[in-house]
Amino acid sequence: MLATALHHVTDQLTEKYGADPSKWKWGDYHQLYFAHPMSSSSSLLQFFFNREKSVSVGGNQATVQAASFTDKGIVNHGASWRFVIDINDIKHGYHIIGPGQAGHFSSRWYHDQIDDRRI
Repeated sequence: MLATALHHVTDQLTEKYGADPSKWKWGDYHQLYFAHPMSSSSSLLQFFFNREKSVSVGGNQATVQAASFTDKGIVNHGASWRFVIDINDIKHGYHIIGPGQAGHFSSRWYHDQIDDRRI
């Protein structure tokens, strides 16, 4: 039974990600997508507010970049604010707010930090 399950999963992964397991990437499965709260009201608002595509991210429930996910690999829980600081140099820290500082879709700060989430 265990061997059958392993073969079944391997077949599914091969179908989705190709025959070469060395090319399989966690981020191809593990995706983060930020949907604006206003976008659920209508498809027109969804068009304006949700312009960005999902991004590949690392992490799982047990890593520093903790992020739980659905059975389809879509991240559904994790920190929206991340802060890194060197305790030997506390005056210089780095933080990001995913997906960006602004919530207004026409702002230049809307989704401006999404690429930094990929680290």
